[in-house]
Amino acid sequence: MSADALARAVALHQAGQLDAAEAAYRAVLAADPREAHAMHYLGLVELQRERPELAAAWIEQALALRPREPAFLCNLGQARRRLGQLDAAETAYRGAVKRAPKMFQAWHNLAALYEARGDDAAAIECFSRARALCDGPYPGDDDFAAACRRHGHRLLAQGQPAPAAALFAQACEIAPADADGWRALASSTTLAGRPLAAMAAFERALALCPDDARLYNNRANAWRDAGHPGRAMADYARAVELDPADRDTRSNLLFTALSAAPDVATLAALQREHGAALTLPAGPPAVGSGEARPRIGIVSADLRAHPVGWFMLGWFEHRVRAAAHVTVYH
Repeated sequence: MSADALARAVALHQAGQLDAAEAAYRAVLAADPREAHAMHYLGLVELQRERPELAAAWIEQALALRPREPAFLCNLGQARRRLGQLDAAETAYRGAVKRAPKMFQAWHNLAALYEARGDDAAAIECFSRARALCDGPYPGDDDFAAACRRHGHRLLAQGQPAPAAALFAQACEIAPADADGWRALASSTTLAGRPLAAMAAFERALALCPDDARLYNNRANAWRDAGHPGRAMADYARAVELDPADRDTRSNLLFTALSAAPDVATLAALQREHGAALTLPAGPPAVGSGEARPRIGIVSADLRAHPVGWFMLGWFEHRVRAAAHVTVYH
């Protein structure tokens, strides 16, 4: 019987005996030229041999006889994708999931195709569908989490921290051991105006990267935004301990200390420590004193990068330029 012969051919195929399986499938077709499954399996043999053009030809013959068979469409998509025909592959995969919405492999293949195209939003949707249908650990978790992080960073760059945070949270659920996901979730949640809600993500990130000075600085920023300057100063101090050369963190520590109104001696000690850590540029040559306009010199280690610089820039340009010579060392 044709069914028995086909079963024997499939057994050879599953045993990895591709040449014997091919011969058996061809024998089935010789007895029944309209046996679509034998054509489809011959296509799979050619896929395993890395001959996608022959695979596509066999599977299309099978589809001509059974055009609504989801497995045929899914594997035709594989052949088309290996040929670099991504639009044709997408059409085949979409045909498969339309006819079999719970077909795990077709959703997984669609996700991989969209990821290869750089369409992370579409990939995330398909990864999610595939993961929900997967029995046991999902083999695409690493790619799924990476797509969530990439799309989250894209939204963050577009000024959309809240939807970005949702994607980073999804990435953390999928790949909880990935520090980058927790770091991004913490930062995006803070930018979304929820600094206290970001603390759990900061804790997870720091548990994975306990010596990351930038993480301590960012958590300090969140504490400061949440109105907890004491906790912010403790985290800034830890960041400075881990990376003494980070001027931004030292500056943040000083400004937070000012807002926290510590005693004068503590503030002076912080300022001296900050100054001692800086390497100032050489000053300009001495100038004569015969000019009518006074000369003003301003020394700052981080005026160019600090928000105070933006306020002073307008003052220099509109108020001081006509009345004095101003030299800024920064």
